[in-house]
Amino acid sequence: MMDGIGTIRVTTGTGLAIELRGPSEHDRDILQQEYRLLSDGSRYSRFFTLSPDLNESTLTSLLSVDQRDHVAVGAMVESPDHDGARRTIGVARAIRLKGRPDTAELAVTVADDYQRQGVGTTLICAVATYARAVDIDVFTATLLAGNVAMAAVLRGFGARLVANADDRTIVDATLDTAVPAGRFEPELADRIVETLRPGIAT
Repeated sequence: MMDGIGTIRVTTGTGLAIELRGPSEHDRDILQQEYRLLSDGSRYSRFFTLSPDLNESTLTSLLSVDQRDHVAVGAMVESPDHDGARRTIGVARAIRLKGRPDTAELAVTVADDYQRQGVGTTLICAVATYARAVDIDVFTATLLAGNVAMAAVLRGFGARLVANADDRTIVDATLDTAVPAGRFEPELADRIVETLRPGIAT
């Protein structure tokens, strides 16, 4: 467990054991540290920048999580030396769109050394599960046309991907949250919602 923040253990499709968690009081430091560990390609794919650090405006936006209009789910793994420490290796977030309360913009970041191990897919399932509990039915996402890996993940959930009308280097995706949320058994889905709900500590 981490600073009183509730966690729930799940296994990705590749057999990787991870812990899902909600927001932490240490997320500012964690976000900056994990951003610095990303490759240039991963930074640009997620944040559309090659800046060596997240600026204060971006950090403030990422930390403004209320678990209703801005939902965030983190993925952690145990330290290799089993000393009880945890490392956050990925985050999925959904930010409700103004004027479209049933729709949220989805964004996912996974550390380079944990990509292609099912972490992103599991995070999308988790954030969709919680999003449905707060009446978000649709995800939209914006990704680079060259981000083949994320495009494949979204297509695996049945997402509709179309080239952006104004910028052909960008792809816009639309996804029904019921599809990834349905990947979890009802009992696990209920536990995820209760664990990520504000005020839960285990």
